Amino acid sequence: MTEVPAEIEERRSRAKAWFESLRDRICAELELLEDEAPYELYPRAGQFDLRPWTRETGIGGGTGGFLTGRFFEKAGVHTSAANGRFTPEMAQTMPGADKDPNYVSASISLILHPRSPRVPAVHMNTRFLSTAESWFGGGADLTPPSTSSAVRTRRTRPPSTQRSAPPATPTTRRPTASTRRVRRVLLSATPQRAARALAASSTTS
Repeated sequence: MTEVPAEIEERRSRAKAWFESLRDRICAELELLEDEAPYELYPRAGQFDLRPWTRETGIGGGTGGFLTGRFFEKAGVHTSAANGRFTPEMAQTMPGADKDPNYVSASISLILHPRSPRVPAVHMNTRFLSTAESWFGGGADLTPPSTSSAVRTRRTRPPSTQRSAPPATPTTRRPTASTRRVRRVLLSATPQRAARALAASSTTS
């Protein structure tokens, strides 16, 4: 590994600190959902178990947060920071890696699998990555809630000669309060929000 420039290391350190702070906020909100969930769903509200880990290759590691509870069947929120070197094949796909395949990174990722089929499952990751260039990236996917009840309603509803509003569909159904809360928390983890937070911290430091 070549020596990491001080400016890049400082930016990575600030990104890492912000991701870890965000991890703690997300974990606190998810534990609050666990506390508010009906007791009948599961007898014990879950709490996150934070476990440090170290990379087997390269340099770095992070903290993995794991939860099994009554609202979430499984939830994981993980942060990491690492130094490494891209393979020649991977370097061809990464900005700046053709000049220097070494990289430094910091990231946050999460997986949320609720017990209720009415609450969407979520997978998300956001990362700071620096080669000869630096950027924030990532992605997320939201698995739609079950629509079987809506489909069943449309199939069994008797015909009517009166003009009326169409039955509820996945695009018109109001999200539950729990879904809205999870959505607000996760929106703070987008690459755009991460980049703005890093820029703001540099102007105040």
